[in-house]
Amino acid sequence: VVDEAKYLGVTIDNCLKWTTHVDNLCKKLASGLYVVKRIKAISDKQTAIMAYNAVFDSHLRYCLPVWGYSSVINLQRPLILQKKCIRILADLQPRDTCRKAFIELNIFTVVSLYILQVIMYAHNNNLTRGRDLHTYNTRRAENFTLPAHRTALYSEKPSYMGAKLFNILPEDIKSQEEFNTIKRELRRWLLNHPFYTIDEFLNWRTLEF
Repeated sequence: VVDEAKYLGVTIDNCLKWTTHVDNLCKKLASGLYVVKRIKAISDKQTAIMAYNAVFDSHLRYCLPVWGYSSVINLQRPLILQKKCIRILADLQPRDTCRKAFIELNIFTVVSLYILQVIMYAHNNNLTRGRDLHTYNTRRAENFTLPAHRTALYSEKPSYMGAKLFNILPEDIKSQEEFNTIKRELRRWLLNHPFYTIDEFLNWRTLEF
C-alpha cells in the first residue's frame, strides 16, 4: 500500500491530510525566505519584492485551492514564514505586527490568496445562484446555492468553499456581472483586508484593518 505519492510537485497522502505536502512547501518557503533576506541586505526594497514574488509567492500559490482548507494549521504554517518575509521587506522587528505592511507592500496573505483563488474558481464554473431559481430581487439573489453534503471532505472542495466564501463578500462585489470586474474588485478588496484566518474573513464586518 502506498501511503503517499508525488504528482506535478504536489504530495498526496492516502488520507488527504496534506501534511506532507505542507512540510515540503515550508522547506521551499524557508529557502525562499533566506534568498529574500540576502537580497534585501545587498539591494533595494523593490528588488527584494521581485525576489519575493519569484522564490516565495510562486510556491504559495501553487495548487493552493486543493490543500488550503485541509486544516487550520496547514494554512498557518506557511503564513508564519510569510510574515517573517514581510517583516524583512518592511524593515520591521521580529515581534512587530505586519498586517499594515501587507497593505503597504500590496501583497496578499496566503489566506487571502486562498480566498481569491477558490472564489474565482467557483465563479468561473457557473454554479447555480439564487437569481437562477426565482425572479425575486432579494438580498441573497447574488449568492451561490450550497448543495447539501454529508462529509467534511466535500466541504473542502474548491468549488464548494469558493461558493461559500463568495456569499460572504460585500454586495457591491457580488453584484458585478463581468468575471474580470469581480476579479479586479475582489483583488483590491483583499489587498486592503489582509486576513490571517478564514474565520477573520467570515467575520470581516466586525474587524478593523
